[in-house]
Amino acid sequence: MKLRSTNSKADRIIPLNTKGQSLLSGNIFCGHCGGRLVLTTSGKVVRMRNGETKGTKRIRYICYNKARRHIECDGQTGYTMHLVDEAIEELFTKMISRLAAIDNPAVINNFQEESVTKLQQKLETAELKMEKAHADYSAIKQKVKESISGTSQIPSGLLDSLADDAYHTLIQAEDKLRFLSGELTDAKEHISEITKIHHSIRIWSRIFDISSCEAKKMILTSSLKRVEISKGYKINIIYSDVIQKMMEALE
Repeated sequence: MKLRSTNSKADRIIPLNTKGQSLLSGNIFCGHCGGRLVLTTSGKVVRMRNGETKGTKRIRYICYNKARRHIECDGQTGYTMHLVDEAIEELFTKMISRLAAIDNPAVINNFQEESVTKLQQKLETAELKMEKAHADYSAIKQKVKESISGTSQIPSGLLDSLADDAYHTLIQAEDKLRFLSGELTDAKEHISEITKIHHSIRIWSRIFDISSCEAKKMILTSSLKRVEISKGYKINIIYSDVIQKMMEALE
């Protein structure tokens, strides 16, 4: 609903609704100018000798920028809808079949688990550095108190400089620890997300061919960031980050 709102018009990558015959309205773009492709319908009616009429309808994806002359675009004006949709279905079916064939999601998670291990090691190092920075700062503060009470021989100017340095070191250590903690949490959530998506892919691989057009649209929406098409029906599919990483893990 948020992506379908007027405020998200420029960033929308999902169809405005699930009705209609096209699979890709909402996330198909021109590979030349980057503009969104929209649907257009044309047709003609032929009157037969017996008096009956016969109509033909043609549905195409057209580059909105080129059709409306908003910006210069050297791509095609339009692409026949059913040819594009059939090509996307074929490519998508092959992709989910490959990923669904993986019996153990751990194969996909291996590279993620390695990154988690490295982050945990960095986090432990950051914790030690923060503890040391905190101890150093506490020691300097004690010296400052002693200087104020007259029990320390260290010049107050030097103590002030050391206190400032120790404080900044402590702040940097805390920021680093906070950043790495967030990174580790995100990495663990990403592993969980991969497992869930893999489960969905195994279901999609069984039902995609027999699904309704509406269901296919939403499955594609869950899997693709965008589709780009160029002259000669050259198609470039940009998958979601999770699926892209799963595909890279198989290569």
